[in-house]
Amino acid sequence: MRVLHVAEVTHGGVITLVDTYSRHQAAAGHDVHALLRPEVDDVPAVRHDWSPVRRNPWALLRAERRLHQVAHALRPDVIHLHSFVPGVLGRTRSLQSAAAVVYQPHSFAFEAVPPAAAGLIARTERRMSRHTDRMVTNCHDEEAEGRSRGIVLPTTVVGLPVDTAHFAPRESEQATYQRDLGLDADFVAVCVGRLSRQKGQSLLAAAWEADPPPGAQLVFVGPGDPAEIAEAAPRTYGASILCAGAQDDVRPWLWAASVAVQPSLYEGQSVAMAEALACGVPVVMTDVNGAREAVAHEHERPAGAVVPVGDLRQVMSELTARQRQPELVASEAAVARERAVRLFSPETVMRRIENVYIEALAVHRASR
Repeated sequence: MRVLHVAEVTHGGVITLVDTYSRHQAAAGHDVHALLRPEVDDVPAVRHDWSPVRRNPWALLRAERRLHQVAHALRPDVIHLHSFVPGVLGRTRSLQSAAAVVYQPHSFAFEAVPPAAAGLIARTERRMSRHTDRMVTNCHDEEAEGRSRGIVLPTTVVGLPVDTAHFAPRESEQATYQRDLGLDADFVAVCVGRLSRQKGQSLLAAAWEADPPPGAQLVFVGPGDPAEIAEAAPRTYGASILCAGAQDDVRPWLWAASVAVQPSLYEGQSVAMAEALACGVPVVMTDVNGAREAVAHEHERPAGAVVPVGDLRQVMSELTARQRQPELVASEAAVARERAVRLFSPETVMRRIENVYIEALAVHRASR
């Protein structure tokens, strides 16, 4: 099967998933291609470049032409569109005639825009549904969010594929990793993700600044300009708040962590959360899509805590509770690892995606 993945972002969870999908699909014998921005690091697929710019209509028109050019030249069996911009540029009648179209929103864009624009995005998503053979989501919450906006089409919840052999519990003492990374605190909270409004890091920094826990450090790990962090926490930035920047390997930072913290305003389902759980690190996070399914399911022991979106005071309270109760952290750590192995098996996720492709192909061929 020839597959064309299409993504517009340059880093973060979407690219992590494109990389994982491509690697597993290529290993299974599929002919895997990816249309990506030139800035994206190596992905194990045949690369094709494009350069969409969200707020530049002419660049978007050029990107649409480029997508159609690549698709009609390759004649893939399936085009897998990742996120809103590729989902708009790639879901047209002419492109659907070339291949089966699978759309993966990776968090609908409703929360990323002002309320006045959310209705327009919902209408666009509903219109584009007519040119979609199948949709896949990362979690049940994401599917429900789309359905609440009238986006109703055949959907499969595939989950997040996380290599739980690679992302595994620490082999040495936590203090060893802290020392190697230059950390010096009894309690370390690590927040992994690109620095952005969506991820909520500046809100967390401001809450930490207002009441910094004694003997604790907060470390932000991920690409982006730390200026907003420094502005939100002028007294504690560089002291108990650190920005480690982009890292090729986030595992040492997770192994140094007492807990992981994710104060996101919205998510499809957080890859950083899943990787932390796989490393046996409890997660304190906001109630975004997929949080309760993975961290605090009502019928299972918790692997951390889930708090209302935007309630940074409660986030700080949960962090403080875990600083004071190391036995709670130890209990949640054991649950975290078990939960990740059960929920995020790459083999299970990739089998679901392959089945979606087969279904999409059947629908596409029947409609021709």
